[in-house]
Amino acid sequence: MIERNARSDSAYNLRATLRYQLGDFGGSLADHLIACEIDPDDPGTLNHIAWVRATCPRDDIRDGSAALRDALKACELTNNEAPGYVDTLAAAYAELGRFEDALAAYAEALRLNPTYADAHFYLAVMLEKMGASEVEYLAKKMPEGGNLLEIRGLAGVFVDDAISKGINSEAAKNPQFKIVGSVHGDWAQEVAQKAV
Repeated sequence: MIERNARSDSAYNLRATLRYQLGDFGGSLADHLIACEIDPDDPGTLNHIAWVRATCPRDDIRDGSAALRDALKACELTNNEAPGYVDTLAAAYAELGRFEDALAAYAEALRLNPTYADAHFYLAVMLEKMGASEVEYLAKKMPEGGNLLEIRGLAGVFVDDAISKGINSEAAKNPQFKIVGSVHGDWAQEVAQKAV
């Protein structure tokens, strides 16, 4: 298709999607960027670029600031009414560690389409990343490590489970820390203090 029409942004986006699925992340981003040169105001192309930059498994391709810029523009061009684009915006915020903004964007994507499965899935991924970032922060501030008491939220709620999964996963990567206990504080200071 590209050979027939080198100015077809949709052809480059299609090939980029295939490349991404095959693990050619650099080639995928390059094709999406060519599509963006052809039509710089196509919200779909901007969303693809933002998604790759926010979620790519390769650190050298991820770029949270560029992802946020492109996701904001895609959302603006669609009047913030495309749940998939708002979901990408949430992923960009999460990549930058702006978890409150990410949560707000995921909530908006789900408000726009309550059955949007991707938003539900990536919300859990983002919450897990948020939990891991808490231990990463401690590892920077306390490189010598120590004992940790995990104060959780509401028992049995997926938000609490995802955050806890991230905390425990990152603690396993940092053996200088040991989680010595875990209590449910119901996201309330009084309850947490009593539980401790």
